[in-house]
Amino acid sequence: MTQLSKKAKDLQKKATRLEKEVKNAQKKLAEQQEVVDKKQQELDRVNTEFVSQLLVDNDLNMKDLPGLLSLFKNEATQESIKKRDSLTDPTTLNKSTTNQDLSNSTY
Repeated sequence: MTQLSKKAKDLQKKATRLEKEVKNAQKKLAEQQEVVDKKQQELDRVNTEFVSQLLVDNDLNMKDLPGLLSLFKNEATQESIKKRDSLTDPTTLNKSTTNQDLSNSTY
């Protein structure tokens, strides 16, 4: 059997050490993923409790929620449309701001 050179032995030791480090890192990663999963579950639970408490505080129930969300969505959509229209309406544009924005842009 051939004898390994010093460099080969050193590389073999380094490979063995790195294999152990990889296994340890994978174990830590699995543990951290478990922590993340638990924290996400806790966050979801707290958010659910928060929504429930808001309903209770306002004398509402789960049947009221879809209607409230629909109203909120419609209001948000209308606000978005108004904002977009005001940004694209030439009569409401601030020319000094527009010129300043143009001078700051790079081509």
